[in-house]
Amino acid sequence: RTIKAGKWINGVGRDRTGWNRWINANRDEDQAEYWVEGLASRTASVVNNGDPRPVFLYFAPGHDWQDPAPEFAGTHALAILPMGPSFNEADVSDKRWWNDERPLLGPVEIAQIETEYRTARDTMESVASAIRTVVAAFDGTPTVFVIVSDNGYQRGEHRIPSGKGQHFEESTRVPLVFFGTGIPAGVRSEALVYPLDLTATVAELAGLTTPELDGRSLVPL
Repeated sequence: RTIKAGKWINGVGRDRTGWNRWINANRDEDQAEYWVEGLASRTASVVNNGDPRPVFLYFAPGHDWQDPAPEFAGTHALAILPMGPSFNEADVSDKRWWNDERPLLGPVEIAQIETEYRTARDTMESVASAIRTVVAAFDGTPTVFVIVSDNGYQRGEHRIPSGKGQHFEESTRVPLVFFGTGIPAGVRSEALVYPLDLTATVAELAGLTTPELDGRSLVPL
């Protein structure tokens, strides 16, 4: 069985070929409860419907990072905005490909970035809750779960108050976490991997024979 739930790629047609079930992120349908939780509960009911066939689930709750569930709002009100060496960078003269002059961020801008950072962390509590709901639906069935993001985000690094369109580490590095059946906890790899590797990885885990693919399986890691 193949299930797609949530956001689909921008600018790509809604071709449902290959999907047995398509679950939209529908705010109206989930208005009785927070929409990410509603999407998770609807997805869980489809996964856990008594069908014994193996499942491939693509669960994408979207990235409305300024929209936490009411019960999580303010959870991270005291979180401190990370300010590494690249934050509000003093010398950006080596960023020669920029076409505009970026002034140093002032205290008002930094305060706004910190507010957005805290709200984003509140929102991630909702995402984590949704993931727990979906994972529980598999109810002990041998399963591998993969958590990945589509992009990182600038929050004051290199004087950029927000965004994801610049090719800096903050935008290009994303989390990649595997857990589940046969995967020991706490193992970390410094190998250079890429999202294209996920297709070959899923294929190997599912025992599928595929044509030549871009990317390599991460199962050996």
